[in-house]
Amino acid sequence: MKSARKSVQVGWGEVYLAQATTELDRTVALKILPVEVGADKDLAAL
Repeated sequence: MKSARKSVQVGWGEVYLAQATTELDRTVALKILPVEVGADKDLAAL
């Protein structure tokens, strides 16, 4: 990945746009969730 930049803040985390450094060289979205979301077993099943 390269050139990651924050795109939006959403209810369950933040979304970043980045340029993939693979042969496809495409834009991808990365969603970063807070630790609390991963610790919640009900949400982790979604």
